[in-house]
Amino acid sequence: SDDEVGFRYESGGITVRKRYDFDPDSYAFALHVAVENHSEKPIGPRYGLNWPAHVATGSDFREQSLAVLHDGKVHLQPLGAFGKPGFLGRAPTTELPFPKQVDWAGVTTTYFVSAVLPEDPAEASAQFVALEPAKAGVVQIFFDPVTLPPGQGVERIFRVYVGPKEPARLEAIGGGLVRAIDVGWNWLAPLTLGFGWLLHALHSLIPNFGVGIIVLTIAVRAATTPLTLRQMKSMERMRRLQP
Repeated sequence: SDDEVGFRYESGGITVRKRYDFDPDSYAFALHVAVENHSEKPIGPRYGLNWPAHVATGSDFREQSLAVLHDGKVHLQPLGAFGKPGFLGRAPTTELPFPKQVDWAGVTTTYFVSAVLPEDPAEASAQFVALEPAKAGVVQIFFDPVTLPPGQGVERIFRVYVGPKEPARLEAIGGGLVRAIDVGWNWLAPLTLGFGWLLHALHSLIPNFGVGIIVLTIAVRAATTPLTLRQMKSMERMRRLQP
């Protein structure tokens, strides 16, 4: 249909169904992967997705990195350096594993993110693999094999977001995807988020980000004027003491 596409594969009594469900009003979609065992023996399917990435020219791809939110921390691997020999000629790292507790994994650039969010982060693992050093890589998201007796089936659901790093959209997706936005060091993050909130609040009154930035700059200057004056007086005293 316009919002859904499905695939089906059968072999040796095993049926695999893959279905994409798209939301026309969102940058997100759902991927359903189901396995049915119609054979006479138990099987152990291992669910996994590959998200490939290739180095591309242009400023939009300058910060392209493989990314994962693993165990509460965002890990980034710049694609243009992945697989190169290490410092002092060390053997290159071509695989980076992230066992269990993966909230999302994918590829990020400065302003956009492509991320896969597994339905069960506690049981999901991820891995970065360099296919061609400093040229191409892949993000793998997978689960441990499950035992599937004859006549039974199992399904996994993955949510996928491919779109801009807009905080409201990423918050709506959940899964900590908003952390794909780099707001600086942990101690600096509250300040960055605070200024972002102020800028958007100003934008609701002044629908022009350029003017909003100017107004915000003036407001910050006004708020820090006492500190600036104190600093200038201190510098004046130092100038008198210098001789």
